[in-house]
Amino acid sequence: VLDGPPDALRERLRAQFAESGQPGIAGWPTTSNIWLVGRDHARDARAILLNGPQFGWWNPAYTYGIGLHGAGFDVVGNTPFAYPSVLFGHNAHVAWGSTAGFGDDVDIYAEKLDPADRTRYFHDGQWKRMEKRSELI
Repeated sequence: VLDGPPDALRERLRAQFAESGQPGIAGWPTTSNIWLVGRDHARDARAILLNGPQFGWWNPAYTYGIGLHGAGFDVVGNTPFAYPSVLFGHNAHVAWGSTAGFGDDVDIYAEKLDPADRTRYFHDGQWKRMEKRSELI
């Protein structure tokens, strides 16, 4: 529980972030949050989703309200400009959100493919055959 004058709390939080080594802008974290309240704990609702992606302040706005209605879709929400999907939204049955974690969670590999056989790649000094597998989700 945070209790005390706002300036003291602000300094306490800044010190904790600096101590933790977490990334941030001017001592504040740049990560996101998403909160879910189950239907057993929500009055007058089936469930509640609160989404705080923490993109930061942008002018012009980084996300825009969007609605997709037709061809079997009836969806409303917000999404960054030119995204091919509704990143934060809901329909009559479900709601979804997204967070903006800035951790190093992506690895990119550039593979050299065999020009004569595109199912082979070069690794550890030799050509290796790619494996194919199907996953049922």
